[in-house]
Amino acid sequence: MFSDFKNNLRIYAKQIPNLHSIITTKSAIYFGLIAYWVVIIFGTFLNI
Repeated sequence: MFSDFKNNLRIYAKQIPNLHSIITTKSAIYFGLIAYWVVIIFGTFLNI
């Protein structure tokens, strides 16, 4: 029973991306959201 659990745990661990790629993806998403809101806020105040 524990050997099956250990094998399944290894399979799941291999599927999880490394920490560096998660940080890079999260940074790209945050940068995109910030750029989106900057355009909305400037468009609102400048009446574009």
